[in-house]
Amino acid sequence: MTSKLPQPHKIEIKQPLTAADTARVDTLDAVIILLPESALQKRWPEFPYSERLHKRLPEGKKTLALMRADLPNSRGTVAVLASCKTGASTFERLTLARKAVARARDAKPASLGLLLPGWAEDERALHAEALVAAVAAANFEPPSFKSEKKDAAQPITGLTLFGGNRPLDFVRTLAEAEGNGLARWLTLLPANHLTPTEYRGCVKDLAKREGWTFEFLDEKRLTKLGAGSFLAVSQGSEVRDAGIVHLSFKPTRVAPSTRALALVGKGICYDTGGVNLKSAKSMFGMHGDMQGSAVALGTLLALTRLKVPFRVDAWLALARNQIGPKAYTQNDVVTASNGVTIEVVHTDAEGRMVLADALALATRDKPALALDYATLTGSCVTALGTRASDAAPRTQGSR
Repeated sequence: MTSKLPQPHKIEIKQPLTAADTARVDTLDAVIILLPESALQKRWPEFPYSERLHKRLPEGKKTLALMRADLPNSRGTVAVLASCKTGASTFERLTLARKAVARARDAKPASLGLLLPGWAEDERALHAEALVAAVAAANFEPPSFKSEKKDAAQPITGLTLFGGNRPLDFVRTLAEAEGNGLARWLTLLPANHLTPTEYRGCVKDLAKREGWTFEFLDEKRLTKLGAGSFLAVSQGSEVRDAGIVHLSFKPTRVAPSTRALALVGKGICYDTGGVNLKSAKSMFGMHGDMQGSAVALGTLLALTRLKVPFRVDAWLALARNQIGPKAYTQNDVVTASNGVTIEVVHTDAEGRMVLADALALATRDKPALALDYATLTGSCVTALGTRASDAAPRTQGSR
């Protein structure tokens, strides 16, 4: 499995800073044309094939749902049109971008153009960022274990953004997409393909590729460190491969006074619930209980791509929460590496147990900020439901 680390598809982004013309559009496999809703009610903007496309719109429409049209050129360029209101939220922009890119990908394009006629420059930049993010996310190839191998989907490798007054910077957008793709890829792997042993090997290969320092604190090392909270969870596993991975990104130049960022992730490669065994319904999908560590790893990769001017340490707590003769039980009392004693109330709270020691170790050197990532308890769904989402807007100036 370690040889199959995902390699992101490179996207060549061109920004000619000129309005699109018919000749350039005719060289593309597909184009996405996103219009402000005001264009449907007032003056229709000019762009290649605008009159032809305008005639296809239903009269009196104040909004335009996604519409596909094949342009009358030798290439058969696919055009996807949609409209969006001015001042749309980040969530609305990203949702529309995802749907538009998915519709364009039906034509299996290698080259895609983005036309944003009629938008003010600030809003144009926000929609362009959303569309680039959607293209990068759509290029993600999930791991597949099907016996019948299908051809991989055609990635979009060329992106042309027409118009605008200034070139836009998509470095962060692409870095985020690459980190996101890594986290998604790891989380989708079944538990028998991502054991703590396999996970550690994968991370070690990635560290070598990216120039990170790599350290693995196995159970023997953790015993010396007094990490009883982590070890309580791992003791139920028959295979003694649990431990905490410590990765470090160190910039070439960093001010002596600059403190590090610590990323701590829960990496439970499978969670049975332990002695407090989950039901079959609740146990299904528990191969994804390591996604907190995958997010920490993806974040480290994105920050590496951005060449941040500070040290970043990632701590991945890798283990399985198994049942067996040596599994920890309710009312056990253990001592974490910082000397704090813990009484076990429920063995399905294993994430808090492994993170207790991982956080204690990660904060020994007093980083400027420590972030921990975990799969939230099911009680969070009870409290918030599945319809709530935080989608705070982000402007070009708030990077």
